[in-house]
Amino acid sequence: MPPSTKILRAPPALVFGTLLSMTYPPEEGTQRVLVATLYDGTDTLELRWPGRSSIPGLSVGQRLEVEGTVGRVGERTVIINPLYHVIAGEG
Repeated sequence: MPPSTKILRAPPALVFGTLLSMTYPPEEGTQRVLVATLYDGTDTLELRWPGRSSIPGLSVGQRLEVEGTVGRVGERTVIINPLYHVIAGEG
């Protein structure tokens, strides 16, 4: 069996939370990565958008619904290029 057929595919996760931070940490090479931290009430999740310097309409404090494949980078739980929806606040 070729190695690619042995890869297990995880289903996408759907997570609701509040955006705690948005940063641009230094990356090796020239590619920028927008990194945001989402808190779901129990833990934090790192969201990464490689090649993005900003995302219009996204800001700290917003409630989001994000969807994507969850992975690990070191000790961090990460979704790369998540789909997202801003959840309208009450008021």
